[in-house]
Amino acid sequence: MIDAITGKIKIIDAKTIATKVCGVSFKVMANSNNFMETQDETVFIYFHWSAENGPQLFGFRSETERDAFKLITQCPKIGPGTAQNILIQTSFEDLFGLISNEDEARLSKINGIGPKTAKNLIAFLKDKIVEFGFKHQGSIGETKNSLLDVKEALVSLGYSHQEINSCIKKIKTDGSFDEILREALKNIKK
Repeated sequence: MIDAITGKIKIIDAKTIATKVCGVSFKVMANSNNFMETQDETVFIYFHWSAENGPQLFGFRSETERDAFKLITQCPKIGPGTAQNILIQTSFEDLFGLISNEDEARLSKINGIGPKTAKNLIAFLKDKIVEFGFKHQGSIGETKNSLLDVKEALVSLGYSHQEINSCIKKIKTDGSFDEILREALKNIKK
């Protein structure tokens, strides 16, 4: 089984990268926002086989992110494609925070998750994320809520998830929604 690949990264599109190792290029389904092109990077691999699509490789920056992906795919009616789509739109920490808070409304705003799937995720994963080691202390916290609100606002303004994720990484403010939104808009225009 393939555990990890280290090699030069080439970004193909928002959901796919290629990793070149010793002259062999591996096409990996991954959030391309998480990787830098042309650098040697380690990609942690999840191998999936389906009768329809054959073998697929899913790539992650860390073993923890890969393990979170595996946990999400254990949920009934959530396949690896849907799980990857969810993790492109939000981090697993934010997702697990929403599940811990039983926040169906916010979960159902993630593309690919409707109200039924949100209830299903909460019911199936609420206890499992505690076993996974996700520490939840009452609520996501003001900054996490504000970041999620800012992401939603930027989506409604027409920015792509790729633009949003790259500008959110640059935010240094731990303030209110307004402060974080101002800083995000400054970063997104650069």
